Amino acid sequence: TGKSSIQITVNAAPANNVAPTANAGSDKTITLPTNSVTLAGSGKDVDGTIASYNWSEISGPSTATITKANSAATSIKDLVAGSYQFELKVTDNKGGVVIDTVNVKVNTANNVIAASNIAPTANAGSDKTITLPTNSVNISGSGTDSDGTISAYSWTRISGPSLFSIKNSSSSIMELSNLIEGQYLFELKVTDNKGDVGIDTVKVTVNGAVVLPTDSTANTVSNTPIPTPPIVPTTPANVSPLANAGSDLTIVSTTQFADLKGTGTDDGKIIAYSWTEISGPSVATILSSDSANTKITSLKEGTYTFELQVIDNDGAVGKDTMKVTVVLEKTSPIRLTEKSSNLKVYPNPVHDIANLEVNTDHSNSNVMIEITDISGKVVYKKEFVSAAIYVRQQIDMSNLIKGTYVVSVFFDGMQQQSVKVVRL
Repeated sequence: TGKSSIQITVNAAPANNVAPTANAGSDKTITLPTNSVTLAGSGKDVDGTIASYNWSEISGPSTATITKANSAATSIKDLVAGSYQFELKVTDNKGGVVIDTVNVKVNTANNVIAASNIAPTANAGSDKTITLPTNSVNISGSGTDSDGTISAYSWTRISGPSLFSIKNSSSSIMELSNLIEGQYLFELKVTDNKGDVGIDTVKVTVNGAVVLPTDSTANTVSNTPIPTPPIVPTTPANVSPLANAGSDLTIVSTTQFADLKGTGTDDGKIIAYSWTEISGPSVATILSSDSANTKITSLKEGTYTFELQVIDNDGAVGKDTMKVTVVLEKTSPIRLTEKSSNLKVYPNPVHDIANLEVNTDHSNSNVMIEITDISGKVVYKKEFVSAAIYVRQQIDMSNLIKGTYVVSVFFDGMQQQSVKVVRL
């Protein structure tokens, strides 16, 4: 007889909080003239109580009104034809959060669902080249909107010499004058009747004047053929500078400041720097807006976008942006680390369903998957508690328009890693 033994140790359950569960209810479909719907949400917490509910609209027409945003059940009114998605956030007495969503479709009277708005297309026209003393040119732009009309045009200079005059900057055809030698870049922004924007650029090159040789006998009658005058080489056009605002940053809300390190390069020299906030909460303070390196203070939770503008010795401008994401500091010891979280999203590019795989530092992590478009708008969000260290989720991207998106994973409120995904 041979024998062997094995020991099994049963440990007490961990004292960590178990996140609640959220249920936003079943999807709804109504037909106009009915323009309101009732959403019956709920939340459960196995180791405590539900402390709060919060409803918000995450996609769809902007007309909807949520009557009781802080109740489990609420009614939505002022709906128009289209597809909406509403989010219910449930928070327990220990700060655990979970989210669920519900879809609401509003049909027109003939049961045809209104399509989401398609952004317009801008065309700034073909590039132009002129030679001094000609110093004016007209640029003919246009805008098309497949599901509406163009409501506004706007021309702006992106780079190039600062000396020029512009007329009809709010029209499709822009008139430029008083141009000097150099290379200009102008941007045309078209806005449709539903507020979406399309952008295109056009380059205007202004060459130096051709200098003809003088001849004291020019007034003398002669049968000698006049030779073709040589072309005097002109000074090369100025190359616009390149701005680098630095890498995106993620910090916890208790830090309340961020150091931004920008740079500028040019074929001449950089004479000025300028930092500005172009999106995010209005509380941020830029301490040295005219320096390459600056400090941002008074930050609170949210996502900020800062723009660095550099100007060279010929007045040309270069721009770049970076993001600062401020997240809440959690009581969990898990923090953002330098190591990779092995985040994988495939296939990439994706047509409809993407597979996400990632490893957490421990089981029972509060995981949030968030997808943003190139403008930073959140188009998808899902929160859950991981049952194991290895997490695998399927993401339905079939309802997103074609383009580039950023898929980010947060563990216990801290961003771990992001990847870019192309939707075909």
